[in-house]
Amino acid sequence: PTATVRGTSYQPTQQQAIVNQCTMATTAVPLAEADASSQEPPTSATRIEVTGKSVWWGESDLADQDILIYKCDSASIYLLGPTKNVNVMDCTKCTIVIGAVGGTLYISNCKRITVVSTCVSFMSRSASSYTAHLCTTNAPVLMDGTHDVILAPFNTNYPGLAAHMARAGIDPSINMWNTPKLVNHSGYHKAQFSLMEPSRLCPFVIPLARRTDHHVETEEDEQHQQSFQLPPCPLAPEYVQGMRANVQYAESIHAILASCDIPKETAALFQQEMNSNFQIWLQQNRRLWELHELTL
Repeated sequence: PTATVRGTSYQPTQQQAIVNQCTMATTAVPLAEADASSQEPPTSATRIEVTGKSVWWGESDLADQDILIYKCDSASIYLLGPTKNVNVMDCTKCTIVIGAVGGTLYISNCKRITVVSTCVSFMSRSASSYTAHLCTTNAPVLMDGTHDVILAPFNTNYPGLAAHMARAGIDPSINMWNTPKLVNHSGYHKAQFSLMEPSRLCPFVIPLARRTDHHVETEEDEQHQQSFQLPPCPLAPEYVQGMRANVQYAESIHAILASCDIPKETAALFQQEMNSNFQIWLQQNRRLWELHELTL
């Protein structure tokens, strides 16, 4: 059976949206045997299929299910809870954040997506030009047709994530994200990948408007949204340094702009120029729909 997509709108702060720009960046059969060239998706998983929208599922929505994210285009998908297996199939230009996958996270026939997830296993086949921020218990498996892929360490956090990882059986102290295994069944189109440079790592700040299920809001949660938080999976020192440097740079720009004593007319012209260039950037990168949703 399939499920109707249930989405929850969110209202991130301006600072969260700016920090996120630093990053701009299930199955009916066993995942290891899934045929990435198949035109038909698995039918025994809860299905998400959206275009140009944001979708938010919490712990009660997921309920440790198998999830199929199918033919999504220009979408932002947040699955903040424990799941069994997740198959991302035929998706383009999407941001997909998954709290904890207790089985396999499988990417097939996708391009230009960003995936942020903790999982037990990660597999990819016939997918290109995407970035995967991972905390994975086992070494990622990159199969035929996977190319122009950037692997990076897991870079987000949210209230309840540690509990979701524990429920999914994921040990945060073990992360094999940077030791992929290349599997070439066909004998051609061997997988190609690179590791993200530490200087490019930024935190992905999840725009939280609603808390995870059964979670009592605390002062610590408010501070969590307003300040830089390291992910629960330990980072190598060079990646911690790179992430902190990027956050400090963004904060310094905010501080400089806030402290500038300039006439109101000049400030208005500066803001107008910034907004104009930002609109051009959004249109060129086909991300104008995201700004529209953030203002709803």
